[in-house]
Amino acid sequence: MAKVGDKESITHNRIVELFQQQLGYRYLGNRKDRDNSNIELDLLHSFMLDQQGYSQTQIVKATYELQKVAIVTLTSDQIPTDFRAFNH
Repeated sequence: MAKVGDKESITHNRIVELFQQQLGYRYLGNRKDRDNSNIELDLLHSFMLDQQGYSQTQIVKATYELQKVAIVTLTSDQIPTDFRAFNH
């Protein structure tokens, strides 16, 4: 007998496979046990610096603005601690 959530897991695995194999995305793993954020600053920073050639100053400004926009709908207790520290 199928367990609750089995269909969801099967669908999730199919979507992960689609994104990896057909769209070329890198799977970052199961986010269930992590502080999940919509923005992976370290990956974004590396991408902008190494692959796009932006300067450190440009990256800091861009990621700051991106984080500002991303937290517009969050309450203060939901704001990631790394953003609070960055903002001071």
